[in-house]
Amino acid sequence: MSQVLGRREGFPQPTWDRCARWPSFSLHTGSPIENARSSGAGVELTIAGNPVQVDFVISGTGMDIDPAHRPELAAIAPHIAAWADRYTPPAEFRDDRLGRYPYLAPDYSLTERVPGTAPELVDIHVFSIASTMSFGPSGSSINAMTSAVPKLVRLLLGSGVVGSSHNQAGDQGAEQGFAASVRIVHELEEAEVKR
Repeated sequence: MSQVLGRREGFPQPTWDRCARWPSFSLHTGSPIENARSSGAGVELTIAGNPVQVDFVISGTGMDIDPAHRPELAAIAPHIAAWADRYTPPAEFRDDRLGRYPYLAPDYSLTERVPGTAPELVDIHVFSIASTMSFGPSGSSINAMTSAVPKLVRLLLGSGVVGSSHNQAGDQGAEQGFAASVRIVHELEEAEVKR
């Protein structure tokens, strides 16, 4: 998993196609930004010792998993089980960063570090980059959304979190709403940006 999370995810082919059709588009791989400064026409970057003028910069700064840093989770963070609480890898594969990911139940819900101390955690379902250790890149990858979202909804419908077995019409409505959301995600992936 360390190797998987250490790699970048390829972007969808339609994204590349939208960018590559512009004559001014270029992709600089393995080119760390050494400096950035505002210029009259946008931003001047220094890449591999060379000045590069750009209109704007989109920058990813990395991330870390720590529920204690989320205000809405801070009070219950000590009760949330992490992968390090449930699994000890061989020494050569130990990665403290991966050990901090939450250890999720099959329905993406948080689990208790110590059983019986925070039963309310079953009502919190994590579908984000934080679910990666438990389910792969399901909640953090546009490419995985078309398979991961249906799984999540089936699990939530089956657990009674969404809909109710006492209200079959409500369940069907939830399923129809889900089908629409999958269609929207799919349309967003394939949409062409018109300029």
